[in-house]
Order: sequence, then C-alpha cells, then structure tokens
Amino acid sequence: MVRQRQAGAAATAVAVASVGLDRDPELFTEVLRLLRGYPFKRHPRILWSELKKEADFYQVPDLNDLAPPPPLVLPPEMPATTTIRLCRAPTKKTHWIPRSLCGPLPNDVRNKSYHLSICGAQALQAIDDSVLPKLGFVQHDDDTMDFTRKEKTVFYAKVDGLLPEVPVHPREMIRKTDEEWLSVTYWQ
Repeated sequence: MVRQRQAGAAATAVAVASVGLDRDPELFTEVLRLLRGYPFKRHPRILWSELKKEADFYQVPDLNDLAPPPPLVLPPEMPATTTIRLCRAPTKKTHWIPRSLCGPLPNDVRNKSYHLSICGAQALQAIDDSVLPKLGFVQHDDDTMDFTRKEKTVFYAKVDGLLPEVPVHPREMIRKTDEEWLSVTYWQ
C-alpha cells in the first residue's frame, strides 16, 4: 500500500512537472519587482519590450504606467566660429572698438573691454588688441583687423536626476543648465 502511494505521488509529480511553465526567470523576476513598486532599471539583457510581453503573458494590467522614460538623447557637440572685427575709434590715441560679425559680443570679450567716451557721441566699448589672442582669437592677416576663434559646446546629461560635476575650465565661456543636461561652451 505504501508503494502504491509512492507510485501515485510520483505520477502526480510527473503530471505537475509537465504542466509547468517554461518562461524566462529573469523577466519574471523583473515583472515581480515592478508589481512590488520598484522602478524598471535598464539592464543590458532585459529590454522593456520583452518585459512587457512577459507581463502580458501573465495578464498583468496597467504596466504602461510603470514604463521607463524614453532614453535621453543629447544634441551633438556643436562647433562654432566667432569673428570679431576691430575698428579704430575716431580719437587721437588708438582705441579699438570690437564688433561681432555674428551677434552680440561674447561675455568674455565684453568683460575685458572698457568704456570709451567720445565728445558728442554715446560711450563705446573699446578693447586692447592684445586681449583677443589671450582669449583664443587669431588674427587673419595683417591687412585686416578680423580675429576668429573656434568654439565648441559640449552637453553633459543628468545621471539619476543629478547634474554631473564638471569643473570650471580656463577656456570655458558659457555654462547653461537645462532640465535634462548641462551645456558648456569652450573656446579652442
């Protein structure tokens, strides 16, 4: 009688084993994590689409509310060139008036300039022509007073909602913070 019970239990175990599900245990574990309230963590072996299919198989409702945000794609590094033209001020002493050929003067140039008052005219911003090379500008040729500088804007993404610590560089010109990234413009 004991042998009949053991044989019956073995047959039942075989029957249960043949009904078992052959699903991916990693995906099932992640579905359970989501149901327990944990956020989806990006993983090299688990894609959200696979996890969604697994949850659909188990008929888990409203999984879309737990979907991760779309990946952040940063703009490419943006090279640019700024050209400054120096014009001689109408004074006895030589003063150079900087003019940007592509918008307002950059902040670093404006910070190195000084106010020049000319009788009967509004005050002008003047700059010593030796300052521009120190700010990365290169003179085209001796015939013109055009100076150019190459610049590059680099974007740094937030990590877990926090901005990375990017130390201030001596060639840094502009630093802007956005909701998703930090952009820093450097002169080269």
